[in-house]
Amino acid sequence: MLDILLCIASSASLIIIFKISGQRQVRTLPMIVINYWVAALIGLLLMREIPTADYVASKSWLPLALMLGVMFIAIFNLIGLSTLRSGIAVTAIAQKMSLVIPIVAAVLLFDESLSLFKVFGILLALGSILMTTYKPKKLIEEDNLAPQKASLKVALLLPLAVFFGSGLCDTVVNIINEWHLDDVDTDLLNTILFTTSASAGTLVLIALLLRKKETLGLKELTFGIVLGIPNYFSMYFLLKALKHTGMESSVLFPIINIGVVTTAAIVAYFGFKEHLTKLNIAGIMVAIAAIAILALV
Repeated sequence: MLDILLCIASSASLIIIFKISGQRQVRTLPMIVINYWVAALIGLLLMREIPTADYVASKSWLPLALMLGVMFIAIFNLIGLSTLRSGIAVTAIAQKMSLVIPIVAAVLLFDESLSLFKVFGILLALGSILMTTYKPKKLIEEDNLAPQKASLKVALLLPLAVFFGSGLCDTVVNIINEWHLDDVDTDLLNTILFTTSASAGTLVLIALLLRKKETLGLKELTFGIVLGIPNYFSMYFLLKALKHTGMESSVLFPIINIGVVTTAAIVAYFGFKEHLTKLNIAGIMVAIAAIAILALV
């Protein structure tokens, strides 16, 4: 249970840091790239010994890890773009509702159970995320979260891309954990994931810097460092929770997503004075009920 709580705390911290960085007008891409280098460095420092190239190459999860590393930074940027063009509420809902994809994958690929009690708990979880995340347009504007204007096509396609991309990322993480990963390789996996993300992002960032379409300053460096720490541990504790809690992933993913959404909503209310509607508050209550039901499955 401690691994779940630490995963929720780390993941919710990412949302809070992004919120603060937005208020300080920090450039998103440079911050994300630096964050991945910091996360990769943490993984490297936590490894008991540096593995040989032959050892790394022998790992069956390596191709998936390289693919996932590229996906991570692509999805991070998609989320940022969707937030600007389609709105924070729509994007947050798309990202969190994507847990449907790893749940379905877990049932189909890993033969996880799907009782009526469990389905009810998952449906409650999905409902609580919708209720907790949704805000009317007026409140979004009052909370200074209004997106830039975008065409209807872009406004629809970006959240859809976030939905499928986030769901696919979680599914690949679960596949690596279920079929390939040993406990001793967790830090190595994370280091390769984040190094791949950082390398891909650096190439894009250098190209944009040379074309003077991006800037990199002290703010981006500072927030990138701060972001990299919880980013590493959100993945670290997710893998530990998948491996050691004894919960099926189709139960664990909803619980973690509920925890992240409700924690972020509560912090936003008390820390940033964002509005919580009656629907949002009801969503938090439903989330607690969903966690209680899923914990009993």
